[in-house]
Amino acid sequence: MIPKSVIIIGGGSSIQEGISKGLWQKLEGKFTIGCNYSYRHFLPTMVAFVDRPFFHERKQELLELPLVVGKAHNDIVEEKQKKGYDNLLLLGTTNAYFGRDAIKKNRVYTSSLVGLFTMTISVALGVTEFYLLGYDWTIKTSTKKDERDRIMTHYYQADKSLNHRGIGKTNYYSSHKADDSFKYYAKDKTLTIYNVSLLSNIDCFPKISYDEFFERLAKNSQNYNQEELRNEIKKTILDMQKMSKDSSK
Repeated sequence: MIPKSVIIIGGGSSIQEGISKGLWQKLEGKFTIGCNYSYRHFLPTMVAFVDRPFFHERKQELLELPLVVGKAHNDIVEEKQKKGYDNLLLLGTTNAYFGRDAIKKNRVYTSSLVGLFTMTISVALGVTEFYLLGYDWTIKTSTKKDERDRIMTHYYQADKSLNHRGIGKTNYYSSHKADDSFKYYAKDKTLTIYNVSLLSNIDCFPKISYDEFFERLAKNSQNYNQEELRNEIKKTILDMQKMSKDSSK
């Protein structure tokens, strides 16, 4: 059975605090979904992406991971159909919210941010409790800079091998309201969502510190066989996709 609680690993710089307190070790055996480059530092249960360039730039690495779920860009779908890629699942996206029917309708909210994409997938899988790591929504007024005088947007931006176009960029976050982007989740009273950063600019969810997060992890000592969990997630998503195809006939 897929756990009701998930930990989603975003890319925000606030994760540095957790890393300094032993984050990766504490996440071992938990149900975790990692966004984009998180797999470079910790192997989550599942990796998610929505950006087409990200897949093509890191394809070789991604295809070696146990389970990857991404947006169904046409060229990636065609490549998967030709070559298989058994570890890669692709889902359609939408700007509308379908909640628990998202995968069945092949319309996952949304392709604009992988952090939203992963949350919708989780809801469709039956998750009701979320711990969001690195969901910072860094805006242009931030004064925290890295050694190259770029705004600290990502926890891994000191790694020159990951010098992608999003590092130091805050345009999206400065031009969009976090409350609007997360409104569907915030309004859903069946979901309990914790933002693990007291300094995050996302204010629609309760914020907790890393110390409190670790205390909660310690109280829930249950660990999961990651291979079994991945197989269950993959089967569930494929079954839902089959329902989507059958209903469209």
